[in-house]
Amino acid sequence: MRAFSFVLAEPFVTVIPTSRSVARHYGRIYAALRRAGTPIPVNAMWIAAATVDTGACLLTFDGAFTRVHGLDCTVLEKAPPGSTDSGS
Repeated sequence: MRAFSFVLAEPFVTVIPTSRSVARHYGRIYAALRRAGTPIPVNAMWIAAATVDTGACLLTFDGAFTRVHGLDCTVLEKAPPGSTDSGS
């Protein structure tokens, strides 16, 4: 829990509350993915719904988010194991 609190304290982290609007986006995302036979985890659908609701861009390592229609997301590449590259 301590590490999680540390992340939440970062100035670039925003906690988005769940609202009726987010819940409506969740319902649309859930239904669309179920119809397409391409479900993603429930927590991921909530993240996608909150992102769509705010009009933000989601940065993720999880390519499953690309299945969500209308979600602006960028899938980041993972560094190879043992890599010391800091991205510069």
